[in-house]
Amino acid sequence: DLTTTGTAPGTIGDLTTTGTAPGTIGGVDFTGGNECSAAVINARSCSEHDVAGHGSHVAGIAAGDGSAGSAFQYAGVAPEADIIAVKGGDFSFSTADIIAGIQYIFARADQLGRPAVVNLSLGTLFGPHDGTEAEEQAIDALSGPGHIVVVAAGNDGSNPTATTGNTPFLVHATRTLAAAGDTAQIAVSVPAYTPEAGDLNDAMLFSLWYDGRDSLSVTVQRPDGSTFSEHTGDPVDSSDAAQGRIFIYNAADGPAPQNGDRQGEIEMYDGNPTQPPAPGTWVITLRLDNRGGSGRFDLWEYATSSSLGGSQISSGGDNGYLVGSPGNAARAITVAAHVNRVNWTAKAGNFRFAVREQVGDLATFSSSGPTRPVRDSLPSRQKPELSAPGKGVFSVYSSTSTPPAPDFFLATDGVHVLFSGTSMSTPMVTGSIALLLERRFDLTPEQVRAVLTGTARQDGFTATAYGTGSAVPSGSPNESWGAGKLDVQAALNQLPAALTAMPGTTSPAGQRLRIGANAALQLVVTAGPDEGVQLDTIRVAGVSNHALSDFVTELDLYRDSTSGGAIPAGPPLVVVPAPFAGGATPSFTGLSSSLPSGGRLTYLLAVKLNDHLRQGDTLGLRVSTVLGTGTPSARRAKAIIPAPVASRFGSASLLQGEAILVSENPVRSGRVIFSYDSIPRSIALYNFAGLRVRDFTALPLNGFTWDVRGESPGLPNGMYILVVNTGSQVVRQRLMILSPAR
Repeated sequence: DLTTTGTAPGTIGDLTTTGTAPGTIGGVDFTGGNECSAAVINARSCSEHDVAGHGSHVAGIAAGDGSAGSAFQYAGVAPEADIIAVKGGDFSFSTADIIAGIQYIFARADQLGRPAVVNLSLGTLFGPHDGTEAEEQAIDALSGPGHIVVVAAGNDGSNPTATTGNTPFLVHATRTLAAAGDTAQIAVSVPAYTPEAGDLNDAMLFSLWYDGRDSLSVTVQRPDGSTFSEHTGDPVDSSDAAQGRIFIYNAADGPAPQNGDRQGEIEMYDGNPTQPPAPGTWVITLRLDNRGGSGRFDLWEYATSSSLGGSQISSGGDNGYLVGSPGNAARAITVAAHVNRVNWTAKAGNFRFAVREQVGDLATFSSSGPTRPVRDSLPSRQKPELSAPGKGVFSVYSSTSTPPAPDFFLATDGVHVLFSGTSMSTPMVTGSIALLLERRFDLTPEQVRAVLTGTARQDGFTATAYGTGSAVPSGSPNESWGAGKLDVQAALNQLPAALTAMPGTTSPAGQRLRIGANAALQLVVTAGPDEGVQLDTIRVAGVSNHALSDFVTELDLYRDSTSGGAIPAGPPLVVVPAPFAGGATPSFTGLSSSLPSGGRLTYLLAVKLNDHLRQGDTLGLRVSTVLGTGTPSARRAKAIIPAPVASRFGSASLLQGEAILVSENPVRSGRVIFSYDSIPRSIALYNFAGLRVRDFTALPLNGFTWDVRGESPGLPNGMYILVVNTGSQVVRQRLMILSPAR
């Protein structure tokens, strides 16, 4: 439950439902979804609920004011920041919705004349891990001055930092094969387990990427020694046997258009209900058939069924290149997690984690980088950028969490809950960037990265990296910690406020207001110590026991040249009539007042009231923002501002040229989400035997959602191919349907 205070422009947008659509914002059409304005939220009329509890927790870390429960004990990093919350799903998100959510937040912020920092506490191991996924390229294109995106590194690490309770669990392997005929073997251990009933319920899924100039053979061996192989470019095929089905896709469509490398998919699953993947050791062998490039490959176990959650790479694996997508975006700030709490007091008593690191050390689960190199065109890049507290974090508890959180995670006040993950460390950095943007609203992602990494704190933990799976002294920065630990105060010290506003000595406090008389708030605006600034805008916020628009008729701004607090003769500098009408945030603009470095200007803010004011009514006014223009300091020691760096793969080509986006993980929700710019000529579903089993007709504008669960008769479980003919291209997307009911 999100409630804004005062006149803050809090907004909730839900992309997964229908209702009051946002409409056109800044030239971008948002024709679907449901939007709740600040007024609707504060009236508690918003129909949106956070059943997962994750988003509320994350928002509270970044910008919660801490007023509920144990007052101000669990305040967020930037408690006076305004929140725009976007719901893209309860437990999973489509690529299209992630991109639309970022666009929506930046469009709303631009409409309000505000900078914005977007928090993405989400990710997936699926993808090439090089920054070329659709959402990563969109982040690079949409980021810019005052538009910053922060992304979680992921929770797929196996860092040997625990003092008790942890065992290695590796899900990545890489090799560089020197010559044709060379091989690498990757062992995958499957412990004893109880298979789920039916077929297509027990699965291990692996993603393979290798140099687009090379050719590789992929062979999978079952524990009984039976094998199945595919060469580069072979048609998609699979093999059934008593110990499970093996499916291999080995770049049958040629190099991937997004980066020129070759993609593979390896799956072991129960194609037959009586033949689940056998316990024991499976071996994946990669053989270099022709070396035209680097000879390098990378393999990730990116997903399993719950029954096979214990399967892992047991030989030949490492702990690197695990930052999930979209955390590999070139312009994103990507965040690792370290430990801030191992013991806590909850409603049910005192508890501690079974897996315990030292407080301050890297969390065992925090994903290490760097990014995967792409041939000779894109070298490996540092990811994550830095670390922040992320294990044992108390924050907002959603009252609609389903199922409810257990009492051993609930704080004693009952309205805060303890979570762990890079999802929690990420909003620590997001809130910090909000504070930086308060100082300089036009900071670029590159400038933010330079300030955060340049002020990150090193200690006895941060010089050790874990990308190999072992502790390796490596100095800073490194692939596990980035540049070190977030230091908010040190970052703010690198950006002295260009302008500050403080109450003057003659401002009224607790005085009784009189109808027809001007109550004047004195304020002093001071330029920062480094440079002169032109003051352009003063924004005002107000609070009252009922609507401010009922009795505040006008706000006037005067220069107080004597600093005496008396309203001078003559007209005010700026008049704002009906300042709070319709929930507006009043602003005095066009001031164009020059201040030298360290200079001061004193103003009087006068309020005019009508006869609706009654005895006992209260009114509070404060200056919420002062904005100006100036020349950012060129001295490295102060601002550390490097030249901007653009993505090497260009700007948002997908936003202009991509014809259709299909959710790549629709199975978990039972829905497939289609989004397109123009109506395709046809969309059809084929099974792997090549039979056309479903046609989509009467296609609506912009897109639609297909609920697989609503099919009658139901589609059999299995692998399918979605084929979309846009007229200019044919898009193919593999789809696996897994339903326990079938």
